[in-house]
Amino acid sequence: MKNYRFILISVMTFIMGTGVFAQTQVYYFSPGTDSPKKAIVVPFSVNDSRYIKSWHFTVLNAQGQQVRRIGEEIPDIEVRPDNWLEIIKAFFRPKKSVTPPSRVVWDGNNDSGVKCPDGNYSFYFDATDDNNNYGETHRYNVVLDTTPPSIVIKQPSEAEKNFGQQSKPTLTIAQSGSREDLWHSEIVNEAGKVVRSFDWRDASPAAFVWNGTDNAGISLPDGVYTYSVSAVDLAGNKSPPAGVFNINYDSTPKDAEAGRALAEFAPQGKSKTQTFTLKASDSGKIESWSFKVQPAGKGGETVFSRPRGSEKFPSNGQLQFSWDGKMPNENVIAQGNFIGKLEVKYANGASLNAETQPFICGGPPLAVVTTTPEHFSPDGDGSNDTLTIKLDVQRQIPVARWEFVIFDPVSSGKIFWSANGKSEIPAQLTWNGRSQDGKEEVESAMDYPYSFTVIDTQEQSVKVDGSIAVDILVRKDGNRLIIRVPAINFRENKADFDKGLPRLVIEKNIRVLNRVAAALQRYPDYRVTVEGHANNVTGTEAEEKRDNLGPLSQSRANVVRDYLINQGVKNKLDAEGIGGKRPVVDRKDSANRWKNRRVEFILQK
Repeated sequence: MKNYRFILISVMTFIMGTGVFAQTQVYYFSPGTDSPKKAIVVPFSVNDSRYIKSWHFTVLNAQGQQVRRIGEEIPDIEVRPDNWLEIIKAFFRPKKSVTPPSRVVWDGNNDSGVKCPDGNYSFYFDATDDNNNYGETHRYNVVLDTTPPSIVIKQPSEAEKNFGQQSKPTLTIAQSGSREDLWHSEIVNEAGKVVRSFDWRDASPAAFVWNGTDNAGISLPDGVYTYSVSAVDLAGNKSPPAGVFNINYDSTPKDAEAGRALAEFAPQGKSKTQTFTLKASDSGKIESWSFKVQPAGKGGETVFSRPRGSEKFPSNGQLQFSWDGKMPNENVIAQGNFIGKLEVKYANGASLNAETQPFICGGPPLAVVTTTPEHFSPDGDGSNDTLTIKLDVQRQIPVARWEFVIFDPVSSGKIFWSANGKSEIPAQLTWNGRSQDGKEEVESAMDYPYSFTVIDTQEQSVKVDGSIAVDILVRKDGNRLIIRVPAINFRENKADFDKGLPRLVIEKNIRVLNRVAAALQRYPDYRVTVEGHANNVTGTEAEEKRDNLGPLSQSRANVVRDYLINQGVKNKLDAEGIGGKRPVVDRKDSANRWKNRRVEFILQK
């Protein structure tokens, strides 16, 4: 048997490009698609010294079944062995030979002209000479693949596509797809220039993170970029278009400011509102913003806030508005030391905070006055001689000025003693019972009205009125003790004090006499003379005899003595009408001559 040499040309020609055939290599094509590898083109030749009787190109599927066979052969001529003439003719008949083509093309169809399904195939060549010698090539593996590479990109939201700072320093693109020999991605700028590229070899396209730099790691300019990713498989199939558009890279630093107009304001005072000024750069790139007024220091309830509803930051980057100092949803003034806090969040991830200087908001001051002791008796006996006046002031706005005034109990509006100041208010005052000039002393059993006024720097004020009750004063006069009481009121030209007068006057008369009774009981060994005194208005003897010294003065002394006896006073009591002979102030002093109308108690052992 003669051996023939079959030679398979080692170059396989495709529509585009060439490749080298090797027995162990897998070859890919994609018939009926846009791939440049639409068919397998196999050049070959047969070298043999004899005539070639037949040749074939055979394609087998993965199961070894023939799906396509291309070739040519010369049919055998049958010669009857008993016909010598035919035998002689056959011997001398000229030899015929087939001429194999220089190449064979398989377009992916089977012998019926139907496209073969995607899958693994193999092919080989065989030939036979005129002596029926047979030979064939190696089997070569080929893959029919008409499926393009697949890619799925999870499109980032518009907010996610803005990045460049702080909370969003990078952009993450999540993607997945088929495993291919090469996936290639690019990022291009607005001019269409490629500024960054990524490759995945023999893999699926993985998620990647971009930090706004080029391939050299240098930060790119702020701007709008586009991402694209693609692959061409070994069969020449292209992946469908995929990418992300309108990627906004913004690395420009941002600025924000918050300011307030006033260090203090008072909704009921001089400056009724506080004005805030907020500033933010690149306002068109602001994603959200908020402004809150809260107590200065840590924590605390928000007392005022913006924005309201869908309010946007102005395009000029500056917003100004006022606050009336009222709590949200309440008609209540916020009280205290506050600070305004601005927070601005940008689409690129930048988050800025700014604060105003602290400021004060408050309503009018509140004041409480407390005096001790209850029974103030500045008579020099070492007991309750000094009055302590406690001043409790609650305020938010600084004090501008304050004044505490004690008035004369009879002369309306006449100041008896006062204290005042600016700014800080003392916690307490002390008073010895004397007038401002030190020349006058308080009278027994008199109520001295007072007024405490506080005015803050916003011209808000508070005024507290009250009275100081002076107890029974027992003063020494030589070897005598004197109790002078000008606070007992009688009916005009009458000797009674518990009828015909206003109820409050009667109650005070009784209260004063009860205090006198209690004081006398401290001196049981003293003889007491109740003296009734009057004021001689005209200064004449006639008035003295007719009105003062006569029955009126004596009768009033008698009534008081009798009341004290009924109250259990054990002292020996006398009563004497003195009239107007012993004035304690000049009768012409219209403001103070009331002090001459009095009852005195003279205590002697």
